[in-house]
Amino acid sequence: MNEQSSELARRKPLYLDGKCGMQVYREGPSLCIVAEGSADRYFPLRRLSRIFADQGVNFETDVLIVCASRGVPLLILDKAGETLVRVIGTGGQQDDLRQRLEAFTGIPDWADRFYIWHVAMQRRVAGTLVKRLYYPRHLAARTPRPAGFHRA
Repeated sequence: MNEQSSELARRKPLYLDGKCGMQVYREGPSLCIVAEGSADRYFPLRRLSRIFADQGVNFETDVLIVCASRGVPLLILDKAGETLVRVIGTGGQQDDLRQRLEAFTGIPDWADRFYIWHVAMQRRVAGTLVKRLYYPRHLAARTPRPAGFHRA
């Protein structure tokens, strides 16, 4: 496993629920999360793979800029879970899809992670069809495993 792959494996997503008046600002190389009734929490940007937040979370502009410049995608979701805002940025050295795939396949459990992502994307498409085409929900509840696809 190369250095880029091991760094990618250590990064985790951050999920933020803004029901309690959550504020996010930058403090040095970390994000500081402030919420009513709880202690301030710090998350180093180098440890974050992406950030998911609902529309009730307040971000300082500096947080959006630093996430974009460091390649940490930030998604703000509406109450139905649909994407309202997506901050992508340049991502530094990992702009090329080939580089990202090489780094990803260097992670020991990449096949399991890919399978989970693939099934989630199938379910997302099925859910979109259910919502937009008024397809009967019970028919889209189970997404079959794609033909010829096997877990490693």
